[in-house]
Amino acid sequence: MIGALLTGKYEQGMDILFRKKLDKINNVQIGLSAINDDLIVYATDYPDSIKGLIKTLSICDYVIYAPSVEINAIDAELALAIEFSEVKEGVMLIDEAMDIQKVERLLGDLKVSKLKRVGLSGVKELNFQPIERANGKNRYVSIDKYFLVRGIGSVLIGFVFGGAVNKNDKLFLLPSGKQVTIKSIQVMDEDRKEALAGEHVGLALNNATEKDMEDNYCLSDSKDIFDKFTADIEMCKFYNRDINNLDLASAFYDKELNLKIETKNMRNICSSNEKIPLTDSLLLMDPSLGKGKNRVVGKLYNLKQM
Repeated sequence: MIGALLTGKYEQGMDILFRKKLDKINNVQIGLSAINDDLIVYATDYPDSIKGLIKTLSICDYVIYAPSVEINAIDAELALAIEFSEVKEGVMLIDEAMDIQKVERLLGDLKVSKLKRVGLSGVKELNFQPIERANGKNRYVSIDKYFLVRGIGSVLIGFVFGGAVNKNDKLFLLPSGKQVTIKSIQVMDEDRKEALAGEHVGLALNNATEKDMEDNYCLSDSKDIFDKFTADIEMCKFYNRDINNLDLASAFYDKELNLKIETKNMRNICSSNEKIPLTDSLLLMDPSLGKGKNRVVGKLYNLKQM
């Protein structure tokens, strides 16, 4: 599984959560949990940018929420982002100097108030359930990095979502729809016959060129994708801008999305810069606002093809 460390300021003491730090890909640091076999990710560009935050919340199964001793605007934004994500489980890291009653007063109506509270040194065990997403009926492998290996061919590095992938599986590149075959699998430099959901893997592919890797963002069981769809919107009550035709940010797993929403005849018509499979929901944030202002717009749900 994948846990997301959410904090406005990464402290050196948080290194205790990691057995080993691995790649940093597109503003997301990936590491092995010091507690179990999970991966832990965190956004290295937050709070200056929201790109890494949206990605981490879109790929994780649970959160490790680490607010400041004095809850500030960044901590509140993180709590709101969790609220409109699909995440349901996690822990809140607390400090002895925290005024817990004040924390409860500020965050009492949000998901984070229901998270188990532990000290950083007291994180002994994380035992959560993976998120079941509607798009989880299909498997996906993100293309985070790729390269050519002489004698092997095209190799991608990415996360596995939705279910295990196996050697010799045939999957589609998205968005092109080209079918490729998994030639071999490596997890942490170990040759494997399968890779499980939540693992960060290396896959060698048959029938895939370097240009294919460059032009596509993931592998999938299905090639049904859309760049225009309708959806319902749940708005954050602390966001008051008119979103009609505003440039908004989201992510399909760790693929950045730019979205525009236009309301016509009582329908919200959503246009994306990328063709994506229809999913349960999409977190919406406003990249035009600066740090310190609430950038959480809300979420799209009940996505349907037009």
